Formats: sequence, structure tokens, C-alpha cells
Amino acid sequence: MATQEQQMSIQEQKNALKESMKNHKNALKGSLKEQQAALEKSLKESTEAAKEQASGFIAFLQRQLDRVVSPETRDQAYERMQEFAKERPFLFTFLVAQALTCAVPVALFAAFTSSVFVLSLGAAVLFSLFWLGVAVMVLVPTLFVTVTIGAVLFCWAVVIRFAYNTLPAAMKNFFAGSREVAEEKYTDYSDALNRAKKAIKDSANRNGTNGTYTNGATNGTHEG
Repeated sequence: MATQEQQMSIQEQKNALKESMKNHKNALKGSLKEQQAALEKSLKESTEAAKEQASGFIAFLQRQLDRVVSPETRDQAYERMQEFAKERPFLFTFLVAQALTCAVPVALFAAFTSSVFVLSLGAAVLFSLFWLGVAVMVLVPTLFVTVTIGAVLFCWAVVIRFAYNTLPAAMKNFFAGSREVAEEKYTDYSDALNRAKKAIKDSANRNGTNGTYTNGATNGTHEG
């Protein structure tokens, strides 16, 4: 009996394990299906969004092309190309072949030149910014020193003016008298100098009139 009960319990455990595994597989399949559906939905949405963006970009390019070259002008050019192809098919084929074969090198050259231009422009901007930074680093301490010197000079001027205004009247008169005396002495010196110059000039004029010369003269008078 015990052995049969143990076998029955083992069988029940096996059945329960199988049932749980089956449920787990079903749940896993369901989750996988849901994930697959969500992934397909997201891919579909992203594809539709990419298509919308591409169509919008194409429409934008079409509008820009219409602004540059009108549709009527493009139609006329297309008709002229058709007429030229009908009139001279060999030359048209040659030109088309040359355009197709030269398009890739010309496009690569244009991309190279544009990239070099952008790179050189960026390098120039970085170079300018670097040296502008160096100049600013030199300018700031220089301005600090000059502003400090200007402030010190202003303070000294204010102090001197305040000290002069607070001096006694006698000292002010003394300084004023000294200045007047100096001005009078300078005036007297200037007058004496002018008189001496005038006397020398008059003497030279008189000597020239009488025919007497310092370095040598004619008219019978000669000073060696």
C-alpha cells in the first residue's frame, strides 16, 4: 500500500510538473507573440514615419527646386533635350555617358573641397579664439594696473586739492606771492633778452650800413 501511494504521489507530481511546464510554455508563447506583435507594430510605425519624413523631405526639395527653377522652365529644358536627342542622338549619347562617368569624381571633388573649406574655417575660428583668449588674459591684468594707477592719481589730486583748500590764508598768499614773483622775474628776463636781441640787431644793421663787416669788409675798412 505504501509503495502504491508513493507511486501515485510521484505520478501526481509528474502530472503537476507537466501541467506547470505546459502553462509556462503557453505563457512564454503568448509573451513571445505579444512581443513579436509589438515589434512588428513598432517597425511598421517607424517605417511609416520614415516614409513620411522622406516624402516631406522630397516635397521640401521639390519646393526649393521650384523656387530656383520653375516647372515651366524645367519642362522647356526637358523638351529641348528631347529635341536635341532626336536631332543628334550620337552626340547626346556621348554627352550623357560623359556626364554619368564624370558625376562621381566631380561629386567627390565637391565634397572634398567643401570639407576642406569647413575644416579650415573651423581651424581659423579655433585659432582666433585661442589668441583672443591670450589677448584677454593679457588685457585684464593690464587694465587692472592702469585703472589702479588712475584711481591712485585721482585720490592724490583730491588729497592735494583738499590740503590746499585747508591751508591757512597766509600760506596761500605766500604761494601766490611766490608765483607772482616768479612770473615777474620771468617777465623781466624776457624783456632784457628781447632788448639785448634788439640792440644786437640794430648794431648789425648800423655796421652793415656804414660798410663795416666783422669777417671782412670792402669800402676801405677791414678788420682782421
